[in-house]
Amino acid sequence: MLMKQPSRNCQFFGALTYAVVINRMGPKLDFDKLEILVREMEGHIYDTIRNGALETSMFIIRKLLSNLSLVFISNHQMYSNPVESLLRSICGNADISTAIGGLSDVHLMVLLIFSSVIVEDIAKQERTAEIHTVVERELYKDLVIMYNFLNSNSRSVAIDSLALDCLNSWVTYISVAESNSQVRYTSVEALITFLFNHFLIQQDPEEGEALKLINKAVGVLTEILEINPRMLTPEMKSYLDDLLFQPQNWGAYYIDKIILGESKDMYQEEIESFVNLLITFLQNDILKLSKSIMQESTQYKIKALVTLTNFPGIPIEDESVSDQFLTFWEEFINIYVDDTDTFDAMFSDAPNDKLNFLAKRNEIINDICSIYWNKIHLPELNILEANKLEFLHYRSGVSDLFIAGYSLLSVPFYEKLTKSISANILEIDGNPEKIIDIESTLYLLFKITEDCTFYESQSSVLIRHVDLLFESRLLDVMKLYPAEEGIYRYVYSTFVNFLSSIQFYLKGDRGSPYLGTIFNLLFSIILNGPQSLSLNTSRTVLKICQECRENLTSFLPTLELLLVEMLKNPLIDGLIRQRMFNAYTSIAQCLKEPSKFSDILNRMLRAIHERAIDVMKSHPQLNENEEDYLLSLLSCICEVGKACEIPEEVDDFYSEEEKFLVNQYWIEDPLLVKDLILNIVKEFFLNYTPLINNTTCAEKCCLILKAGIREPIEGPFKFSMNTIFNFILAKIGNCNIDSVPYLYGLIETVVIVNHKVLNQDIVGQLVKRVFTDHIDFLKSDPYTINSAIELFATILERNPSLIIGLPVFENAIVGFAIDGLKAHETFIIKSILKFWVALVALKKGSKENQDFIRNMMVNTDLGTLFVFDLVKAFLGTPRSNLDHYYPIFRNLITKYPIELKKWLQVAFKEIKNEKLDEKSIDLLINKIMTTRGQRSANDILKQIWLQFNGLIEFNSRSF
Repeated sequence: MLMKQPSRNCQFFGALTYAVVINRMGPKLDFDKLEILVREMEGHIYDTIRNGALETSMFIIRKLLSNLSLVFISNHQMYSNPVESLLRSICGNADISTAIGGLSDVHLMVLLIFSSVIVEDIAKQERTAEIHTVVERELYKDLVIMYNFLNSNSRSVAIDSLALDCLNSWVTYISVAESNSQVRYTSVEALITFLFNHFLIQQDPEEGEALKLINKAVGVLTEILEINPRMLTPEMKSYLDDLLFQPQNWGAYYIDKIILGESKDMYQEEIESFVNLLITFLQNDILKLSKSIMQESTQYKIKALVTLTNFPGIPIEDESVSDQFLTFWEEFINIYVDDTDTFDAMFSDAPNDKLNFLAKRNEIINDICSIYWNKIHLPELNILEANKLEFLHYRSGVSDLFIAGYSLLSVPFYEKLTKSISANILEIDGNPEKIIDIESTLYLLFKITEDCTFYESQSSVLIRHVDLLFESRLLDVMKLYPAEEGIYRYVYSTFVNFLSSIQFYLKGDRGSPYLGTIFNLLFSIILNGPQSLSLNTSRTVLKICQECRENLTSFLPTLELLLVEMLKNPLIDGLIRQRMFNAYTSIAQCLKEPSKFSDILNRMLRAIHERAIDVMKSHPQLNENEEDYLLSLLSCICEVGKACEIPEEVDDFYSEEEKFLVNQYWIEDPLLVKDLILNIVKEFFLNYTPLINNTTCAEKCCLILKAGIREPIEGPFKFSMNTIFNFILAKIGNCNIDSVPYLYGLIETVVIVNHKVLNQDIVGQLVKRVFTDHIDFLKSDPYTINSAIELFATILERNPSLIIGLPVFENAIVGFAIDGLKAHETFIIKSILKFWVALVALKKGSKENQDFIRNMMVNTDLGTLFVFDLVKAFLGTPRSNLDHYYPIFRNLITKYPIELKKWLQVAFKEIKNEKLDEKSIDLLINKIMTTRGQRSANDILKQIWLQFNGLIEFNSRSF
């Protein structure tokens, strides 16, 4: 009734009502009901067309066509050709080959839309192979007839546009059908001819409607090349090659008129589509292109591509063509890098030809690199700031291209870039704007150097070329420009990044003489430059200090003065201050003489301590800035501790004599540096009320106490276990819940390093004080639960004797771990299961440990209780967590093969589920047990989980 109403909205709801009926009935429709339903909907389509309201009623027609498509998908055995069925309803003739000549434009448009809708609906979901066979047998032959007709007759713009849309839908569908069935579409000449007909030079591409159709055709052709290039025969590809690249054909004409024409700014979408077509077409056989560069036709192609790459304008701001070509050119270069054997074989008997080939190859690469070198020049500041992220991403893509170029051309390529900078430096006095040229080259050198100097052999060959830059007065040139002004911020950022990539040069004989000038320049940037640049510079200074420390000890007095100033100034960024303390300590450590190092540490740490005490005394309460400043001072201690770690193997860093002297010195610690550090920690950690419940403060203090734990010899931050434990015990009763994981993490590190010398008494007292006495408090926070379980799992993995047998283990820890099985957070689940795997496996447990745990599991109700909660948790967990559960089940099968069967039977009996009856449960349990804990148990466990939850495996359906 709704379809008979004059209101189009009512008619649309009528069409929706049909959809509801179809979705509900699906394949259950018998032939008579199906025929009635189809005839009704086809009749409504016919009536709508006859009433001449196609345009305003198209949304109704599309919905009815979609309904017919649904009927076909679920009933294609009975309703095998919906297109011919519709054709019969609208013109009385189901034979499309005889009817098509008499169809009106409207009828043809409806058929094209219907054909599109059907294949789009099929392609959206996985379908059986059978339907693809029906589509190819019934619908595709009609499609070919329609396109043969379109190829032979003039057509309206509307029909042409719909036909291109329909073709695009079929291109996608054909790819899906061929991937999921044995169907192959080999006779596509009519479709491709229709497509190619749009690329005739006689058409004026600047005419609006024609240009829209050409652009749509370009998109369809690109789709074919991207997802199913097999649709094009070799002859078709050859024809397309001619169309695109022969001088007098459509491609050249289109480039001249549209891509590079005077009105190109109007055609951004068309330009992007056309360039994408060229790239996709050539990428399909890029090896052939790269092998044939000596052929005239290929040289013409490459010339056209190079011209397009050099599209006028600033990247991102004015043009995107060069960005489109980036990946293509990188792939082009990498062909030569990756397939050297292919190219060597080409010229095995013709060395002169090879030289000519390599010269042409290098010429092409240099032309491309020259274009992109110009493209990455910094634009005017307002343009750069408006497109900063996109432009910097573009630059990064260009750097990947140059890295590929370096991989192919090696050191001469690098040398060419360094000589370019030297040449620009010679001209800079007369042309200050040359700094922009220098910056572009320096950026590329930075990216190449950073990527290609991991091994000494890679960096050593670059030393003389880097040296050329410094000999050419690069440092003097940089001083000419203010780091804090305009575009020069970016120039300096590139320069600073370049310095961070050449430590191999700066720590050598050639580079170390420049360190003083470099440091003066970098320190001035840190103190006076914009914040982002200062931060970046501080990172570079830290990197240089860590890598070149042995050449920098003479700079310690200068650095100390800088640190004192930074310490006093709360406005200095905290991260910069921390990095500078790390840098200073890294250099000081190279003195090797412990008394000198201790003296420096003592002065540095006292300065931090005194500054912190001054702030604490004058601020019984803190605002946000004051808190940040104090925490920054504490972080400086962390950085000092981090820098005090021996940077390599102790025997490589110290001689035997030095090692003995250092160890002995820090045992005695005459300047009481360790006491000073502990006093600082105490003030922050325990005494200063505004920070007692500050989680960041707790984290930093734990990092300080942890800094030297792993050191192989004594040092300023290596504290005894008792000292660390005393701090933890003092803190645990007076801290916020968020700080507890850091305390547990500190204990865990102590256990990992010292598990062989710890004893059960110490661990028992510690666990009682930090865990048992606060267990209700700890259960209130998932992160604390997780950290506690992680700690106990670590003890069980390293030395289970430390806790097994303790009363607290039976009375509290095991129960805590069973409760943890009820957690829903993935990170807790992983830790809980790690604990249980460690407990069941007991890889480092003694016989007494093994017997103790077996007795608990078998002779108490622990085994039954644990497995019940484990199975319940496993069955209720999300699919993504299943892998975390497999190891514990497999360990249980291995260690308790007899008992586990009974425990599982009890668990499944208690956890009632209609999808798992007693017989199937017994079958699955027997299957599990027969795996003997091997990997095959995983599949059975997954099967149980799927069956319990009423699901199926993703890849289990047969097509």
